[in-house]
Amino acid sequence: MILVNGVLIIDEGARRLRWQVGPTRNSHPRMVEEWNAGEVIGKTASDVIRRQIEHGQRTLVVLKQDDCDVVAPNPTALTGGQRPGRPTATDQEPFKARLQPLSWLNPAHRSRGLAFAAECRRLTTKTARCFLPPLLVEDELIGTGEPLRFVYRTGSIPIANHLFFDAIAGIFGTDALVGFRRAG
Repeated sequence: MILVNGVLIIDEGARRLRWQVGPTRNSHPRMVEEWNAGEVIGKTASDVIRRQIEHGQRTLVVLKQDDCDVVAPNPTALTGGQRPGRPTATDQEPFKARLQPLSWLNPAHRSRGLAFAAECRRLTTKTARCFLPPLLVEDELIGTGEPLRFVYRTGSIPIANHLFFDAIAGIFGTDALVGFRRAG
């Protein structure tokens, strides 16, 4: 997450996660939210972000195709140790999981985001890549007071890029870039 001109940018997908090793060396790793809820005791970061959006925090969620398949090293590799006995081929095989996209949003926002992502995937599969813009935007919300917006990244541009700053200015009507910092 980063904060640009008061707009919280969330890069949806595997980048928002970290891994935690299970209780035993043979346990599968567990996905854990990357976000830190700060001083809010008893609340997850998802709870805090949802509440901020409900109170008007301008938030831009960046979606990308095929970002729900997550691969982690084998649990043995995560613990730094080996299982007793000789290492096997399965010790080197990565652990695979499927991330539920936008699971941290409330149902209405999640539904809207998933519908937007599906429409973007449909468009990007029908259009030659050279004819696609770097970002697809929920343009029907431009000029409204809706604090939560979605964009769909069609290429591999980094978030700290002038295209995102221009998108923020167009989507939320902010001025030129005056502040940029890592949130969380």
